[in-house]
Amino acid sequence: PAAAHKGTFGRLLIVGGSVRYRGAPALAALAALGAGVGLVTVASVEAAVATAAAHAPSATFRPLPQGPEGGIEAGVADVLAQGPSPDALVVGPGLGRSSASDALACDLAGKESGQTLRLIDADGLNALTAAPEVLGAVGEQSVLTPHPGELARLLDLPEPPEGQARLRAAQTLARRSGATVVAKGSPTFVCAGDTNWILARPNPVLAAAGSGDVLAGVIGALLAQGLAPTAAARLGVWLHAEAAQIAAGESDRGVPMERIARSIELALARLR
Repeated sequence: PAAAHKGTFGRLLIVGGSVRYRGAPALAALAALGAGVGLVTVASVEAAVATAAAHAPSATFRPLPQGPEGGIEAGVADVLAQGPSPDALVVGPGLGRSSASDALACDLAGKESGQTLRLIDADGLNALTAAPEVLGAVGEQSVLTPHPGELARLLDLPEPPEGQARLRAAQTLARRSGATVVAKGSPTFVCAGDTNWILARPNPVLAAAGSGDVLAGVIGALLAQGLAPTAAARLGVWLHAEAAQIAAGESDRGVPMERIARSIELALARLR
């Protein structure tokens, strides 16, 4: 609408990052802004906040206490109590693993964050491997975005599933959690309830660190703008692949992931 303001297009809160993985929230924030969200807030340790501010200065920032292992050491109240309530959460990019960050991820994935739409990725998913009761209750307001290794850990499989086994594993995780599951890989599977969608657009430029952070930011932005989890997952997967194609041109590797994040807006324009 012509009279829109930033709140019109949703508020997204990204919770992740650590001293070791300080760039992940920045990639997610860049991608989310390109996907049209009105306001992005990055909640992380100071090192990750500073990195995100350098790459996405239009975002806002919520510095959180840092634990001895370099990750976030804060509770849900510290993360959610400041500022307006978010319309959606992205939990996990670059979060790292510690008892404090695992507890925070589980609380944000479960009932402590109420009915807020949320995406759980990366170490947010790894935290759930030790909390099956939380995984079983994340529900239909959630999107889970595991790669094959994370799928194996979540389902206690002997090895990362591939091919048809990866699709079956994604279906199992969707049934067990009640969430929409995006099983990352080539092809990518989106599973919700008894329905599956497949994106068969192999692109080697997405086989690089940071690719999942960009995807998480895109889907999170769509959730914050009011799309239902399954719709956000499907559109986000397509935008991610389309942006990679735009950014890569004729290349099949060596494309910086921040260039793909900045191409999300161009991919979005192709829908108009």
